[in-house]
Amino acid sequence: MLQQPKKTKFRKNQKGRLKKISRNGQLRFGMLGLKALRPLRITRAQLESGRRAIARRIKKLGKVWVNVFPDLIVTAKPTETRIGKGKGRLDYWACRISPGTIIYEIERTQYSGSSPKLRLNEAQAALKAAAIKLPCRTTIVTL
Repeated sequence: MLQQPKKTKFRKNQKGRLKKISRNGQLRFGMLGLKALRPLRITRAQLESGRRAIARRIKKLGKVWVNVFPDLIVTAKPTETRIGKGKGRLDYWACRISPGTIIYEIERTQYSGSSPKLRLNEAQAALKAAAIKLPCRTTIVTL
């Protein structure tokens, strides 16, 4: 499971806006990637469930990179509380995703001899399984 960051600059963050388009929409490590098409906040649990869906599909035939990290504190006040009295407690960790950001990447591992290799359609099926877990529209990009 993804952990929280060791240190943050502020104890509680403001919401902010997600309008800018990401400039790092290129694959860096793998042959296939899952790119977000809309701005959103992804929680730590959603990221981890997508990573597990990919790992379950490709088993040990490929390597998975998660290019984003949940470093944003999202707070919430309890229900039925009156207005005022401060901001609220930590509810969950999330990460801001701009449109065009590559969230996951998959690479084939090199095997010698007649060992099985990760096929392209298996990797695409794994990324589709991860896309179902995310709360936004995504697309699969290749090299």
